[in-house]
Amino acid sequence: MIIINSRNHRACGFTIIELIIVLIIMGVIATLVIPRLISTNESAICSEAISTLSTMRSAQARYNLEKGTFAGTDCSALDIAVNTPKFFDTPTCDSGTGAVTLSRVGGPVYTATAAQTGSPVYTCTGAGCTTAVLRSCFSN
Repeated sequence: MIIINSRNHRACGFTIIELIIVLIIMGVIATLVIPRLISTNESAICSEAISTLSTMRSAQARYNLEKGTFAGTDCSALDIAVNTPKFFDTPTCDSGTGAVTLSRVGGPVYTATAAQTGSPVYTCTGAGCTTAVLRSCFSN
């Protein structure tokens, strides 16, 4: 801060250089913090998808063992309450293959699917599947 003392004139304030340095520091801090916040949010979305798909996939398998077929597209016949997830639309079931699908609400658009055959396979399709967190979450 520059202070000029004279008998009749006194000026207080920041120089343009001081303001630019503060803006640069704020920019550096923002570039460090924002990516961490975004990846944390994507991790939460990924966890919700895997949890919901896993629960729905197990319910589909139980339904198939009991009825000899898979539940219809709205999944309402399953033995669990189908709540709408926070980050996704209501899950849909494929009565032919038993796959369970979630479609992303808002943000990057993608669809997460859990297949019924073999070990759980969670796939992600769509433009929103390009982030590193989602690529590590789903086995594309």
